[in-house]
Amino acid sequence: MVFRGVKEVSLGVLLWLLLIGFSLPAVLVDKVVASVNGQPITEKDLKLGALFYNTNDRKEILNRLIDTYLLYQYMASKGFSVPESYLEEAMKNMAKSNNMDVETLAKELSKDGFTLKELADFLGKQILATAAFREYLMNQIKVSDVDLELERLKKGKVKVLRRIELLVVDKKDREKLLKSMEKTVDLESLAKELGVKPEVIDVQKGDLVEPLDREVWKASVGSMVVAEDAQNVYIAKVLQQKEVYDTADDQTLKQEILQRKLSQEQENILRDLKKKSIIKIVDPGLS
Repeated sequence: MVFRGVKEVSLGVLLWLLLIGFSLPAVLVDKVVASVNGQPITEKDLKLGALFYNTNDRKEILNRLIDTYLLYQYMASKGFSVPESYLEEAMKNMAKSNNMDVETLAKELSKDGFTLKELADFLGKQILATAAFREYLMNQIKVSDVDLELERLKKGKVKVLRRIELLVVDKKDREKLLKSMEKTVDLESLAKELGVKPEVIDVQKGDLVEPLDREVWKASVGSMVVAEDAQNVYIAKVLQQKEVYDTADDQTLKQEILQRKLSQEQENILRDLKKKSIIKIVDPGLS
C-alpha cells in the first residue's frame, strides 16, 4: 500500500545546515551506533537527526530515532510506504530552493559524506513515522458523542437559559394593550391586534431590562408575565428552561479530543512495540 496523503515537507533549512557544515566533521565515519530489530542506526543517522531535530544531544537524538524506526517498521509491516517518486520530487525541490540542480546537490552532500539516497532514506523513514503514521491513526480513531459530552462537562460552565416568547409594546399603546388583554392573553392574537411581531429568544439572567428580567426569572415555566419601563410594556411567556455548557464550539472540542487520543494511542503503540522489539545500543557512550 502506497501512502499518498503526506504534505510537502520543507527541507530548505535542513539542506542549508548541511551546506554550511553544521557540526559535521571533515570526514564522517559511518559506524553502527544502535539497531532496532536488526535495522542499523548509524553515525550518519545521528548527524542527520541533529539537523532534523535541531539538537546536539546524541542520547536524545538516538531515542527519537529509535521511536522513528519502530513506527517506520510498524507502518511498513502494514504495507505502507513513501513513493520513490515523492522522495525524488523532494530532492528536486531541495535543490531548486537552493538554486541548484540535483547533481549539484549530490556534490554538496558528498562533501560532508552523504549521498542523495542516504538523505532520501532518512526522510522516507521520518515521513512514514510521523505524517503517514498520524494520518493512519486518524482513520482509526473516532470522537463519539459521549466523548464530546464528557469534554463539555469537564471544560464548560453550566449556563441556565430560559426560552421566552416576548411581545414589546410602545408605552403609548398601553391602554389599547390592556383592553386587548381583557379579551385574550394569547400573544399571537395580541400581537396581531396591536400590529407588532412577537419573538422567541433564549436569555440568561440579567440579559433583559431589569423589570422584565426580574419577572421572567421569578415566574414558573409556562407562566405569562407583564412588566414595563419608561418606554415600553413587555409581555412574556416562559416557554422552557434549559442548561447548556459554556465551552468552545463543538469543532474545536472535537479537535482537542482527537489530538489527545492520537497522542495517547501513539504512546500506547510505541510502548507495545518497545516491549516486543529487540533494541541494541552498540555505542557505550549512548547507553
